[in-house]
Amino acid sequence: MGLKRLLDYAGEDVAPEEWLGANLIIAFVTSFTLAFMPYFIPSFFVQYVPEQYFPYLSVAIFVALALVFMVIAYFSLYNLIEARRRKVQKVLPDFLSAVSMNINAGMEPLSALYVSLRPDFDPITSEMQKIRSLALGHKSIVDQLSLLKQNIQSPQLSTTIAVIERATRSGGDLGKLLDSVAADLRETNKLQKELETATRGYVYFISFLILFGVPLLLSVASMFIKFTSGAAISPFGFTAVLGPTFETAQASPQPQGPSVADRIDIVFGSLLFFSAVSAALMLGVLWRGQIVSGVRYAPIFVIVSLAMYFVMKGAVNGIMSSLGIF
Repeated sequence: MGLKRLLDYAGEDVAPEEWLGANLIIAFVTSFTLAFMPYFIPSFFVQYVPEQYFPYLSVAIFVALALVFMVIAYFSLYNLIEARRRKVQKVLPDFLSAVSMNINAGMEPLSALYVSLRPDFDPITSEMQKIRSLALGHKSIVDQLSLLKQNIQSPQLSTTIAVIERATRSGGDLGKLLDSVAADLRETNKLQKELETATRGYVYFISFLILFGVPLLLSVASMFIKFTSGAAISPFGFTAVLGPTFETAQASPQPQGPSVADRIDIVFGSLLFFSAVSAALMLGVLWRGQIVSGVRYAPIFVIVSLAMYFVMKGAVNGIMSSLGIF
């Protein structure tokens, strides 16, 4: 989908070039500033990369952060589109009922359409006000409603307009038709809410598992791997990834490169990242019916799960040390 179409659906009244330029400037400034982190805290980065490679590391950080920022900015448009879609889904039945009431009161369909616009019917009201000048002439109510599809992405709205168009061509009573469509939409929204209620338990379980359960298990596993021999590590397949074990590292310390504990954190951090993103996309399907809807939850899941991992790891280490186990 083109950027112009995304901005229209998201309700952003800016040119694509303006939006892209503003986000590129923000991404450049932010990424350029954070790219110097290896020089601000060298003691942390020198564990992973020799100091002579810091310039290459800074370039890699700059490119990675810029790409991540632009991806987040791009998908934020999908969040705005989803929010507008849900608002339309909520207010569309009441809007159609208001139009039907005015038509039954004797108003012309176009007059009834624009008289029914109220602030609480946004984003329908704001979009109809943008195209109000097009109401002059011989445009019908169906033509006016069809213009909404250009700036609002809503399957319910598109289906409603198609039904109204077919009915008006066959000469049906428009007022009664709008009442009937509004009733059907309310029933659909009710079923949608019941579905969300039915899947709420799964959503809470997955959220708890990703935010607390998995970080706790991995924090315990990291402490276990750190203080066990290579024989205990091998069955899990971590020997090649983690490199020398704790005992081997004590016997022959390496001057450079990350320690065993650091390598464990890298492996488990990667696992948490991919599991958090996967869980967020799964919640999008369960909660909203679309994978894209889960993108908004991914950053929260990633940040919280990683933070909980390190917090729980410190807590487990403190408990084990106080008990004299390690």
